Amino acid sequence: MFTVTVLMVFVAIGMQYYYHNYIYLPGLITKKTDLPKLELNLDVRTWGTYRSHVYFGLRTPHPDSPLFGLIWYEQPRSNVIVPPVRHWCNQNVGIKSYGWTLADGRTFGKQIIHDASFDLATEWINVGHTWTCRIGTSSTIQTKVALIFYFLIQDEASFLHQFDESEQLRSFSGYSQLLGNFTIAFDSNVSMEERSFLAERSLEYPDATNVKETMIAATEVDREHQTLRLPNRFIGTGEGNTKLIAVQLNVLMNSTVEVSFSTDDEEAVTGKMFEEILHRRSDAFIDKFESTFGLAAKGYSGFYQYMGRYALSNMLGSIGFTSGYNRVQSRYSTKESQYGRHELLTSCPSRSTFPRGFLWDEGFHHLLIRKFDPELSLQIIFSWLNTMNVEGWIPREMILSKEDEMLVPSEFLLQKDSIANPPMFFYLIQRFLNDEKFMNTHREAVVGLYPRLRLWHTWLNLTQAGPRPGTYRWHGRNATTQLELNPKTLPSGLDDFPRATHPTDDEYHLDLRCWMATAAKTLEQLAELAGEHTDAVRYAADAQHLANLDLLNSLHWSEEAQRYCDYGLHSTHVELERQTDPKDAHRNPNIPPPPPPPKKRVTREPPRLGFVENTFGYLSLYPVMLQLLPHDSENLRIVLESIRSEKDLWSNYGLRSISTLSPYYKAHNTEHDPPYWRGAIWINVNYLMLSALKHYSSIAGPNQELAFQIYSELRNNLVSNVVREFKRTGYLWESYADDNGHGRGAHPFTGWSSLVLSTMAEQYD
Repeated sequence: MFTVTVLMVFVAIGMQYYYHNYIYLPGLITKKTDLPKLELNLDVRTWGTYRSHVYFGLRTPHPDSPLFGLIWYEQPRSNVIVPPVRHWCNQNVGIKSYGWTLADGRTFGKQIIHDASFDLATEWINVGHTWTCRIGTSSTIQTKVALIFYFLIQDEASFLHQFDESEQLRSFSGYSQLLGNFTIAFDSNVSMEERSFLAERSLEYPDATNVKETMIAATEVDREHQTLRLPNRFIGTGEGNTKLIAVQLNVLMNSTVEVSFSTDDEEAVTGKMFEEILHRRSDAFIDKFESTFGLAAKGYSGFYQYMGRYALSNMLGSIGFTSGYNRVQSRYSTKESQYGRHELLTSCPSRSTFPRGFLWDEGFHHLLIRKFDPELSLQIIFSWLNTMNVEGWIPREMILSKEDEMLVPSEFLLQKDSIANPPMFFYLIQRFLNDEKFMNTHREAVVGLYPRLRLWHTWLNLTQAGPRPGTYRWHGRNATTQLELNPKTLPSGLDDFPRATHPTDDEYHLDLRCWMATAAKTLEQLAELAGEHTDAVRYAADAQHLANLDLLNSLHWSEEAQRYCDYGLHSTHVELERQTDPKDAHRNPNIPPPPPPPKKRVTREPPRLGFVENTFGYLSLYPVMLQLLPHDSENLRIVLESIRSEKDLWSNYGLRSISTLSPYYKAHNTEHDPPYWRGAIWINVNYLMLSALKHYSSIAGPNQELAFQIYSELRNNLVSNVVREFKRTGYLWESYADDNGHGRGAHPFTGWSSLVLSTMAEQYD
């Protein structure tokens, strides 16, 4: 009997162990927090340009919204071959530039697309639950453009009706479970011979990622008119409802097409009324822009003002809506899971390259958005925080749908709950809290953020703690790779910025410690407003501990190098080298040689635990940028003098990301991985430094004059170069070269690079 009892106890313990470690813990990643959901109060039937990744498209902020979009190409002038077809925003495809000249992210937008030989103008408005858009072509070359307008159903209960032949492709109608009965109408003088259509029947809804390919595959040659056209037929299964209709109009240059969406309850405005509403909203936007940012009052010329409106309009016009599931992996499991369902309203860094939400980018975006439209800013922040799981983790990238996945390399699709991202939202919320006018009208909404921000902070403390009290470490670095010169730290947002060469659990990171100090200070203020006085006392002690200058210096200040540093196992001499096989010298010369082996890292100097001193750059500036140093600090003076050195970070175009004296300056991280945060000028970090310099220059003391001098010169260098490049290329860029100021990387990049507007307006509060 005793043996049976003991056996049963062991079985029970084993079952409990199995459940806890293999079911309960791995399941936490896919369980959303049960904290009260933050209500966005969005009208899910109102249309907007929530399809960031296409040149022009409309939808509502609801998962079941139909999708409207535009595809176009120039009709061939001689040989009838398929020319470049435009749909998804892309780089290096022959389009000279594109972007919103005016857009408020809610009710209207005006965009110019400079294609290879003609310009395309897209204008749109919404009124109630209807919308109208106008597409115009302009060129001195007499040619035709094929405009393909498509309407795609995304839920099983909705459908499109067949065409009424007597209407000659002037309209079609349908039913949406979300929107009710509706009609799409086309107003154009294009003849029937220049109109064509394609419709698809399906038991399910079509894949939005293949719309362009579907159009190309169905396109036929009209021999009589020597043009390309859609086949005027239905495709897909004979059963099921019509889920996709595309209408092609071959339009001449210097003409327009108007498309409108009406419901049984509301008729879309068209013609002169459309023009009047668009004009009123454009004028109101320009007036609000000036009253908010005051560029004209500061004496900026018309072109500077135009670029400022472009920066804001593209940040607002690129706001997107997506829904679906994250592909995730728990730190307690090796299996992939799905986390969701999420519905996310988000801004995006770049329509062409990063048309989805990024956690730390989002915080920077709202330094600008909140100034112009604070309600919209809060709606997006609420949407992001609603994706938090039960432990307080938020995915660093929101890749929720097939459309989101299109531009994501496979190695980045999986999100792991051991991986953090800079908690920039705390820096942002601190700006909310310090804005008395804003808090007078939005106090309740801001206080409502507290429970989720508190949970996020708890998760960060539990999962990103360093080896010593008061230290923090970005988890997720690859300690076994031999292919990287310095293993990347993607969670930090600084990607390939060099850290300790040999990642270990003994390292700790300066920037994360500074972020946590900012978070504690913000939570102290929020807790007081929320009436959580016990929490406020705890966060005050936490903030005071992390802001303790003696402790910060003991952990991160190198007396020898005279700079703030990471700590870890670091070699001062590593190189990428291709190691040849001795047998190659005796290989038969008549046999083609095999592909060369990849370059691997060679450690010339044994690593040692200590400060990472040969990487002076953005990382070393965090105690200054997040304003953790006292205004009269000697270390502040040393850092300011260092960034002003042209051998280190100073350039005529802004602060470069790493010193020219560092061995990592412009160094490839692998033979195929060019430098990213190793010399280029990034607007977001320059903005943080300008904000700090403005702060320190406003306080009387030994560093005031130096801070003001650097602030004035840096601001002038940064703004002048961004404007110069915008005039030269028509784009804001992801980063800028430190040797000639030229734009680099993704473009248009109207995420944090749009902070050039805040810099011109000197708005850092």
